[in-house]
Amino acid sequence: MNRAAIEECFRRLREANPQPRTELEYGSVFQLLVAVILSAQATDRSVNLATRGFFPGHGTPEGLLALGEAGLAEAIRTSPAQRILTLNLVPTADETPSYTASRHIEVLAEHAPGLRLDTVVADPTFVSGDPHLATFVRSLGADLVVAPVRMRDGSARHDPLLLASVYAGIMGL
Repeated sequence: MNRAAIEECFRRLREANPQPRTELEYGSVFQLLVAVILSAQATDRSVNLATRGFFPGHGTPEGLLALGEAGLAEAIRTSPAQRILTLNLVPTADETPSYTASRHIEVLAEHAPGLRLDTVVADPTFVSGDPHLATFVRSLGADLVVAPVRMRDGSARHDPLLLASVYAGIMGL
Protein backbone atom coordinates (compact mmCIF):
# COMPACT_ATOMS: atom_id res chain seq x y z
CA MET A 1 0.00 0.00 0.00
CA ASN A 2 1.26 3.46 -0.78
CA ARG A 3 0.92 6.39 1.62
CA ALA A 4 -2.15 7.81 -0.14
CA ALA A 5 -3.99 4.48 0.11
CA ILE A 6 -3.09 4.16 3.81
CA GLU A 7 -4.32 7.69 4.53
CA GLU A 8 -7.55 6.97 2.63
CA CYS A 9 -8.04 3.81 4.66
CA PHE A 10 -7.64 5.71 7.94
CA ARG A 11 -9.94 8.51 6.67
CA ARG A 12 -12.67 5.94 5.97
CA LEU A 13 -12.18 4.30 9.35
CA ARG A 14 -12.46 7.70 11.10
CA GLU A 15 -15.58 8.48 9.09
CA ALA A 16 -17.21 5.14 9.89
CA ASN A 17 -16.23 5.17 13.57
CA PRO A 18 -15.15 8.62 14.81
CA GLN A 19 -15.01 7.55 18.49
CA PRO A 20 -13.53 4.01 18.48
CA ARG A 21 -13.58 2.17 21.80
CA THR A 22 -11.89 -0.96 23.04
CA GLU A 23 -12.96 -3.29 25.81
CA LEU A 24 -9.36 -3.34 27.06
CA GLU A 25 -8.75 -1.49 30.30
CA TYR A 26 -5.66 0.75 30.40
CA GLY A 27 -4.43 4.01 31.88
CA SER A 28 -1.58 4.96 29.55
CA VAL A 29 -0.26 4.36 26.05
CA PHE A 30 2.26 1.87 27.49
CA GLN A 31 -0.50 -0.06 29.26
CA LEU A 32 -2.53 -0.12 26.03
CA LEU A 33 0.51 -1.51 24.20
CA VAL A 34 0.93 -4.30 26.80
CA ALA A 35 -2.81 -5.06 26.74
CA VAL A 36 -2.88 -5.24 22.93
CA ILE A 37 0.12 -7.57 22.89
CA LEU A 38 -1.57 -9.82 25.44
CA SER A 39 -4.88 -9.68 23.58
CA ALA A 40 -3.26 -11.27 20.55
CA GLN A 41 -3.06 -14.45 22.66
CA ALA A 42 -6.21 -14.10 24.74
CA THR A 43 -9.64 -12.54 24.97
CA ASP A 44 -9.99 -8.91 26.06
CA ARG A 45 -11.84 -10.19 29.15
CA SER A 46 -8.95 -12.41 30.25
CA VAL A 47 -6.42 -9.64 29.52
CA ASN A 48 -8.42 -7.31 31.78
CA LEU A 49 -8.44 -9.96 34.52
CA ALA A 50 -4.67 -10.28 34.27
CA THR A 51 -3.85 -6.59 34.11
CA ARG A 52 -6.22 -5.27 36.80
CA GLY A 53 -3.92 -6.52 39.52
CA PHE A 54 -0.76 -5.82 37.56
CA PHE A 55 -1.10 -2.33 36.05
CA PRO A 56 -1.67 -0.37 39.29
CA GLY A 57 1.85 -1.04 40.58
CA HIS A 58 3.72 -2.01 37.43
CA GLY A 59 1.97 -0.36 34.47
CA THR A 60 4.99 1.61 33.25
CA PRO A 61 8.20 0.48 31.56
CA GLU A 62 10.07 1.32 34.78
CA GLY A 63 7.56 -0.64 36.86
CA LEU A 64 7.88 -3.66 34.61
CA LEU A 65 11.67 -3.47 34.72
CA ALA A 66 11.64 -3.08 38.50
CA LEU A 67 9.72 -6.35 38.81
CA GLY A 68 12.66 -8.32 37.45
CA GLU A 69 12.38 -11.87 36.22
CA ALA A 70 11.24 -13.31 39.55
CA GLY A 71 8.61 -10.62 40.06
CA LEU A 72 7.25 -11.04 36.57
CA ALA A 73 7.09 -14.81 37.05
CA GLU A 74 5.17 -14.25 40.29
CA ALA A 75 2.77 -11.84 38.58
CA ILE A 76 2.05 -14.43 35.90
CA ARG A 77 1.77 -17.22 38.48
CA THR A 78 -0.76 -15.32 40.58
CA SER A 79 -2.74 -13.88 37.68
CA PRO A 80 -6.41 -14.84 37.60
CA ALA A 81 -6.17 -15.15 33.80
CA GLN A 82 -6.36 -18.62 32.34
CA ARG A 83 -2.92 -20.17 31.76
CA ILE A 84 -2.78 -22.40 28.70
CA LEU A 85 0.40 -24.10 27.50
CA THR A 86 0.49 -25.43 23.95
CA LEU A 87 3.21 -28.01 23.47
CA ASN A 88 5.52 -28.10 20.47
CA LEU A 89 4.55 -30.53 17.74
CA VAL A 90 7.99 -32.15 17.61
CA PRO A 91 11.15 -31.90 19.71
CA THR A 92 13.33 -29.04 18.46
CA ALA A 93 17.12 -29.06 18.44
CA ASP A 94 17.41 -25.58 19.91
CA GLU A 95 14.61 -25.69 22.52
CA THR A 96 13.66 -29.18 23.53
CA PRO A 97 16.14 -31.64 22.05
CA SER A 98 14.67 -35.14 21.98
CA TYR A 99 12.19 -34.30 24.75
CA THR A 100 9.01 -36.28 25.00
CA ALA A 101 5.93 -34.26 25.87
CA SER A 102 6.13 -35.41 29.50
CA ARG A 103 9.83 -34.49 29.70
CA HIS A 104 8.97 -31.01 28.42
CA ILE A 105 6.45 -30.60 31.27
CA GLU A 106 8.89 -32.06 33.80
CA VAL A 107 11.65 -29.59 32.83
CA LEU A 108 9.20 -26.69 32.88
CA ALA A 109 8.15 -27.64 36.41
CA GLU A 110 11.80 -27.92 37.52
CA HIS A 111 12.62 -24.45 36.19
CA ALA A 112 9.45 -22.77 37.43
CA PRO A 113 8.66 -24.12 40.90
CA GLY A 114 5.16 -23.15 41.94
CA LEU A 115 4.00 -22.76 38.34
CA ARG A 116 0.38 -23.66 37.89
CA LEU A 117 -1.32 -24.14 34.55
CA ASP A 118 -4.99 -24.49 33.78
CA THR A 119 -4.70 -26.42 30.53
CA VAL A 120 -2.00 -28.09 28.45
CA VAL A 121 -2.82 -28.54 24.76
CA ALA A 122 -1.05 -31.29 22.83
CA ASP A 123 -1.39 -32.73 19.36
CA PRO A 124 -1.98 -36.50 19.35
CA THR A 125 0.92 -37.06 16.95
CA PHE A 126 3.38 -35.75 19.57
CA VAL A 127 1.93 -37.36 22.69
CA SER A 128 0.86 -40.80 21.53
CA GLY A 129 2.54 -43.47 23.60
CA ASP A 130 3.70 -41.05 26.33
CA PRO A 131 2.50 -42.83 29.49
CA HIS A 132 3.55 -40.09 31.95
CA LEU A 133 2.15 -36.96 30.30
CA ALA A 134 -1.24 -36.90 32.02
CA THR A 135 0.38 -37.38 35.44
CA PHE A 136 2.92 -34.58 34.89
CA VAL A 137 0.21 -32.23 33.58
CA ARG A 138 -1.96 -32.94 36.64
CA SER A 139 1.04 -32.17 38.89
CA LEU A 140 0.89 -28.59 37.58
CA GLY A 141 -2.83 -28.42 38.34
CA ALA A 142 -3.79 -28.57 34.67
CA ASP A 143 -6.15 -30.48 32.45
CA LEU A 144 -4.70 -32.20 29.40
CA VAL A 145 -6.43 -31.52 26.09
CA VAL A 146 -5.22 -33.75 23.27
CA ALA A 147 -6.57 -32.45 19.98
CA PRO A 148 -5.39 -32.15 16.40
CA VAL A 149 -3.66 -28.75 16.12
CA ARG A 150 -1.00 -29.58 13.49
CA MET A 151 -1.17 -28.11 9.99
CA ARG A 152 -2.99 -30.46 7.63
CA ASP A 153 0.08 -30.69 5.38
CA GLY A 154 1.83 -32.61 8.19
CA SER A 155 4.48 -29.95 8.79
CA ALA A 156 5.62 -29.19 12.33
CA ARG A 157 3.52 -26.02 12.55
CA HIS A 158 0.39 -25.32 14.52
CA ASP A 159 -2.71 -24.66 12.43
CA PRO A 160 -4.05 -21.30 13.67
CA LEU A 161 -7.68 -22.20 12.97
CA LEU A 162 -7.51 -25.58 14.68
CA LEU A 163 -5.67 -24.03 17.64
CA ALA A 164 -8.20 -21.18 17.86
CA SER A 165 -11.01 -23.72 17.89
CA VAL A 166 -9.38 -25.66 20.73
CA TYR A 167 -8.75 -22.44 22.70
CA ALA A 168 -12.37 -21.35 22.17
CA GLY A 169 -13.54 -24.65 23.61
CA ILE A 170 -11.22 -24.34 26.59
CA MET A 171 -12.32 -20.77 27.28
CA GLY A 172 -16.00 -21.51 26.75
CA LEU A 173 -16.33 -19.09 23.84
